[in-house]
Amino acid sequence: MNLPKFGCAKFRHLSNERLDRDLCESERRFISMHRGQCAGCAATERNSTFALNMLRGASIEVEVQPNFDERVIRRVKVQRVKEGFRYWSPAIAAACITCLTLFAGLSLVTKPVNIQSAHLPGSEARRIQSPRLTLPTLRLSEPPHFNR
Repeated sequence: MNLPKFGCAKFRHLSNERLDRDLCESERRFISMHRGQCAGCAATERNSTFALNMLRGASIEVEVQPNFDERVIRRVKVQRVKEGFRYWSPAIAAACITCLTLFAGLSLVTKPVNIQSAHLPGSEARRIQSPRLTLPTLRLSEPPHFNR
């Protein structure tokens, strides 16, 4: 007897579903009837059942190293500390001090020193004060002539 292809697909679906839940009476009848009529589906079901039983029978023993649980707990604690502010606060404080020092140094370099002349004699106060810098300007009386 030649069965339609959708019957085989339904059989595969129901045979997989049978492992997860209880099938209703009509589904069980369909599976048993199709198994009897389709040799390919019956062989596939036997092979999959055999493979599943082999997987259930195989036992994998994992060897746990000594103090494994203590090491995992310690790593979790270290990770929590690293995520906290107290762990990073020395680095943040050092970065702030470095920034302040850098800005103070830049402000000393860019601003001219203004010494109060009250503490120094007149000639010495003029000598120490930095002169104001003026940028040179280029003035052209005539447009430049180019030789051709």
